Amino acid sequence: MNYFAKQWRQDKLHCALVICWLLTVAASFFGSYLLPIVVPGVGTWFAFRTMLPLTAILYIAYTIRTRTCFWKDSTVLEKWVYILIAVMLLYSGVSLFRAIDIGYTFRVFFNLCFDLCFFFLFLRLCRDREIRKLTMTVCFALLIIVMVMGAYEIFCGGIFNTRYDSARYKDFKFFLLDFQYPVVFYGNTNDYAILLTFLYSLFALSSLQDGNPHRWIVGLLTAATYFLLLACSSRLCLFAFFLVFWVQVVAWLLKEKRAALRSVIAICLCLCCVWLSNQWRFTVVPIQTYVEEYQEYRAGNREKPTLVLGDPNKSSIGSQLFSTNKESGKQELRKEGSAAFRTRLVLHALDCFTESYGLGVGLGNTETLAAQRRVVNWPDNSQFSLHCFGARVIADYGVFALIPLCVIAFLLLKQLFVAMQYALKKEDWSQFAYALLFLAVLLSYPFVSTASSDAQDNLPMWIYLGLVVIWYVENLYSACDLACCDEANEN
Repeated sequence: MNYFAKQWRQDKLHCALVICWLLTVAASFFGSYLLPIVVPGVGTWFAFRTMLPLTAILYIAYTIRTRTCFWKDSTVLEKWVYILIAVMLLYSGVSLFRAIDIGYTFRVFFNLCFDLCFFFLFLRLCRDREIRKLTMTVCFALLIIVMVMGAYEIFCGGIFNTRYDSARYKDFKFFLLDFQYPVVFYGNTNDYAILLTFLYSLFALSSLQDGNPHRWIVGLLTAATYFLLLACSSRLCLFAFFLVFWVQVVAWLLKEKRAALRSVIAICLCLCCVWLSNQWRFTVVPIQTYVEEYQEYRAGNREKPTLVLGDPNKSSIGSQLFSTNKESGKQELRKEGSAAFRTRLVLHALDCFTESYGLGVGLGNTETLAAQRRVVNWPDNSQFSLHCFGARVIADYGVFALIPLCVIAFLLLKQLFVAMQYALKKEDWSQFAYALLFLAVLLSYPFVSTASSDAQDNLPMWIYLGLVVIWYVENLYSACDLACCDEANEN
């Protein structure tokens, strides 16, 4: 409050901008459940869609008054991100004239405008460390609230969305009981899992920065995130979670060595307890049964028993992807099942890219074509969500989005490895640990963004992308500059 009081006395416009921005970030967590109003011909209007335009207007007014240009003070990476935003907006506008289903394309474009505006404002406003600190505080507070609500829904049923209250979705195994998937404010359990994984990755990365939160806070967040991801049954998010977690463990040990060892052991024990509570009936119960049967076997009352651990109903990835054709006897890619239909939809996106000669089929058309071609066996919907945000962007926009994406990825990875080499040369294990974890956070993105039917409207993803760019500029870009200066001095 002291910060806001001081800012209000110094600059009322800037203070109003910061307050509106923080309210926008907070509203983004609630989606359409916060102050919803049904508008004929538009859909549901809610708090986020009110606060975002207001924040954008205040930002424009502030930049006009201060005569600042977002392009002049930006790094090369940031400029390519702005180019990508502009390309997506322009191409989406043109797509309206070639849309197969104009209503669907317009809805996707309408939502995309809000998503990219939010992303742009995040990139610009959170360059200020004070605003970024306040934004992260809001995100952390809302994350805790959403996690508590998710835990409540597992055991007590849906609070706002009762979609998973039926017995059909009571598939989360906790000791000997079955409970339901959590969803809270999100469309489905995968969208909720995306929120948890993206924000966990960000707070894990911030734990290596100066002024970072205590390790025990990150440890509790890690255990809670793992528990909720198990409840969501989101395999892609679980894979991304463990990718970030194990690299985080290595990074902590590299940076703080023995000081972090006890924290690492405690967190690993917590994760083991969470895993055991989920696998109790497939580990502890079979062992108990085996011990009893073995005692009977020793007494000569039965044959020698065998110990079988694990879920007998759990199918392998191979069986989910392929089936045997009864006529030819060959392996074929299935048309049903989560893993198989995701693969088929990604292959369909690649087909759209090649059929359009790399120019893209237009916003929304990739999904409409998937419905028309019956790419997968799915209920009778007009569109099929691609379940892979990156594949949809490439299929919809073609090389116009692919080129900026490749340049952005190249810049990120190139300077990331330069920073790691410089840290190794100087034996700066703190910087090397940060760069290593940064790489893991980057590599987790394709898996997390593929978990949802379409991650475009999942606003935590845009928060994640914005902070990745900002932290890259602040931490890794400066390290690369130092490396270049050292090379110049040596030459």
